[in-house]
Amino acid sequence: MAVNDAQLLQTSALHSWVGYAAADKAANSISLEVMIPEMTPSVTGTLTNTTSSQAVQLQDINGNTVNSSVTTGNTVTADYMGGSSNRKYPPDVVKGEQVKVTKFANADKYYWESMGRDDTKRMNETYRVDAANRSSFSAPLDDSNTYSMEIDTKRAKHIRLKTSNGTGESFTYQLILDGANSQAQLTDDQGNSVLINSSSQQIIIRNNKQAFIMLNGEDIIVGAPRDITFKAGRQMLIDSPLITVNATSGTGVLAVTTNAIAMTAKNSLVLTAPAIGLVGAVQVPMILTALNIRAETYANGSPSATYGAASIGLAAAAGVVPTTSPDTSMPSNDRHSAAYEQVSQAFAQAAAYFAEINAKIGVPSSTDAMTNASTASIMNNLQGT
Repeated sequence: MAVNDAQLLQTSALHSWVGYAAADKAANSISLEVMIPEMTPSVTGTLTNTTSSQAVQLQDINGNTVNSSVTTGNTVTADYMGGSSNRKYPPDVVKGEQVKVTKFANADKYYWESMGRDDTKRMNETYRVDAANRSSFSAPLDDSNTYSMEIDTKRAKHIRLKTSNGTGESFTYQLILDGANSQAQLTDDQGNSVLINSSSQQIIIRNNKQAFIMLNGEDIIVGAPRDITFKAGRQMLIDSPLITVNATSGTGVLAVTTNAIAMTAKNSLVLTAPAIGLVGAVQVPMILTALNIRAETYANGSPSATYGAASIGLAAAAGVVPTTSPDTSMPSNDRHSAAYEQVSQAFAQAAAYFAEINAKIGVPSSTDAMTNASTASIMNNLQGT
């Protein structure tokens, strides 16, 4: 039978009403109880979802009376129509919010969508947008093949941005601003992360090889399983009342290579080692004290000008290296060191010989001059004259 224009208009009619949510939308649900004033003009008072039953009598096809009951309500159950194709969850509408309700022709099915006129009534909600990122239509959309943004103040209390590798991306990334746990975290699928924890006052940057930088309250910790390199194009400044360098593990070597070194200690400078070598001319402008000294040559006389120390101008970031010529002068009146014990033995032997001669011929009369010279040759009495 042909369908005339009137029938086509009737079967394809679209009916819409303005209604009010009779209750908050349930979590993880697309259904909503809606009261439509146009359908229930006699309902007054507080907006509530109520039902009532009424006894009715009907006749079956045989003319027999059948007693039954009819349950009526002041709301209709509507499913979310879906106002945005990318939105994963329906709006979390609350009781009293205006919604648009739609019905297609005579179908006993209603659909709702938010009108956006009473959003201020909401206390908490979840909003998520997904963008497909898949190479095959057969794959269902999920976290593995979508880029997504989720704002959730209802359950997780976070904002999440996420990528996927559904079309061959090498890596995936996720940013979570987590209000519930007072932290923000950026991660990838390789185990690299940046974490800000506001409650513990920590900022941690870590890679999947366990190299890390940690700002922990008033402290900074830097760690690496292998190497750490600091490089500055202009200058590097370390300012601290206490500095400790611990290089005792492994071979335990500290090496410094530079054009000049200036070290100033207001109190003392102590170097402790089984062997300390100074290669080059060494100048000691003040007193040199030593328990034992072994020297090949000793020269008297005044030293050359005091060696200049290198310096750095922090404001200008400029270093100054003085022109210092090593003091290698050894005058002709050099004095050579000798062991006192051997000198004393030599003079004692000479005094014995002279005593023997004196016993025989009476000369010389005294050897005090020799023994006094021997005593004066002791190094702690020798003043370099």
